[in-house]
Amino acid sequence: MAIKKMKLNNIKKYFKSPFFKGDVRPCLLAGGRTGGFRSGQGVVESVFAVGILVLLLGGAVILVILGISNQQNNFDRRKATELANVVTEELIARSQSSPEEFWRLTNSAIGSTKTNFKGYVYSIGFTNITGDSEYPNCGVGKTDCAEAVIGVGWSGKNPQTLYFNRFFSKNN
Repeated sequence: MAIKKMKLNNIKKYFKSPFFKGDVRPCLLAGGRTGGFRSGQGVVESVFAVGILVLLLGGAVILVILGISNQQNNFDRRKATELANVVTEELIARSQSSPEEFWRLTNSAIGSTKTNFKGYVYSIGFTNITGDSEYPNCGVGKTDCAEAVIGVGWSGKNPQTLYFNRFFSKNN
């Protein structure tokens, strides 16, 4: 009891100022609240604060999930671009090393895969360009200009197919 009285006296000393009027005891007995309407206000404030906290945490979780998904999508696209570059380099090498075979423009690589690119499938399609005003050096009725379309697809959570074009000419 003496300790309570000493704490009460210390609090009274603290509140002795020209701005504070009244007794401190009702506030201490009610746990710092004076009762009435204000006593339930703490519960409402707590529920509201918890609701805001849940909304913020839910939003943060959604942002993290979307960020991870976006990173995976970027990784898949980068890997598909690497595969398309490898296939394009092989086509360029084939056009220079054995041009007769290359200029037959056969679509021999439909649904092909590479060992370093598991889960990725590519196909090559050729279009013979003849008599096009955009390509004046390409002859009519001859196979001396072609466009290769390389499609790279992958499966998984977000399957997609990317297409890459490459122009080939016998004159270059």
